[in-house]
Amino acid sequence: MRQPRVSVIVPTYNRADLLPHAIESVLAQSFQDFELIVVDDGSTDDTQALLAGYDDPRLVYTAQAHTGNLSKVRNDGLRQARGDYLAFLDSDDIWLPTKLKRQVELLEWLPKVGLILCGFEVFDAAGLNHRELYQSPGVRVGSFSMAQLFYTIFQGRMPYYPSTLLFRKSLLETTSLLDERLRLGDHHFMLRLVFYAKAAILHQALVQIRKHDSNMSLVYEVEGLEQMIYALEHFYASGDISRVFYKSALVNIYIGLNQLVLQPRDATALRRNVSGYVRLLPVLARAWARYVSPLFNRTQ
Repeated sequence: MRQPRVSVIVPTYNRADLLPHAIESVLAQSFQDFELIVVDDGSTDDTQALLAGYDDPRLVYTAQAHTGNLSKVRNDGLRQARGDYLAFLDSDDIWLPTKLKRQVELLEWLPKVGLILCGFEVFDAAGLNHRELYQSPGVRVGSFSMAQLFYTIFQGRMPYYPSTLLFRKSLLETTSLLDERLRLGDHHFMLRLVFYAKAAILHQALVQIRKHDSNMSLVYEVEGLEQMIYALEHFYASGDISRVFYKSALVNIYIGLNQLVLQPRDATALRRNVSGYVRLLPVLARAWARYVSPLFNRTQ
């Protein structure tokens, strides 16, 4: 079988109602040199029957016992991937028809760039509610150094989703696979990618991110921020980032955690998270005074 240029990895679990939209958005790409690997984490709905209805040799379906570990599911897809370029597509998201074409063209045009991110639109049952281009619409392509993008993400100034990413398979030789100790390891994996490789940003919304009840859980948002703490500790312990940046980034993350736990008025979790950046004083005393005191007051 001929090696495809791109391997698209779609992890899924009990999304037979949404999965066809994701699959069809890949099959409808203007760039057609791909394989589509669907990794099913033990679905109990009609997912298997749905996939059996597709007659396309590029579609590879792998079913496994349920693990609930998205890092492992993504890794199973990565291990099967044969393409020079790799992409993730979450099974509830949708690609616009030129997504792969535009990103592949950029990676081939920019040989020193390891990964491409593109803009996205967020939508829900009520329709479009947000568009993120990372820059003004008139600018089509921008690039970040490794340090710039890494720091920008850690400072909370750049939201991103796995479905917007295309990267060179060769990067796995440096970053390795997702850390399966993390149930949701995509943030940690992405941070390793941007730390070790130069990125380019395509300022066009080529992905539609679907928001619905099952992916808007507070638990998932908290786990995402906890992944960033895990990654930050790793980079600091390795001597890759400075102590000043380490402390500053931790404050931003803990503030984000506190904003989340305030939603259900969880004062115990709030105080636990606050203790994480109280220990960063006195370097960040003003940040503590500005953010911690109001957060405690709101729980009264």
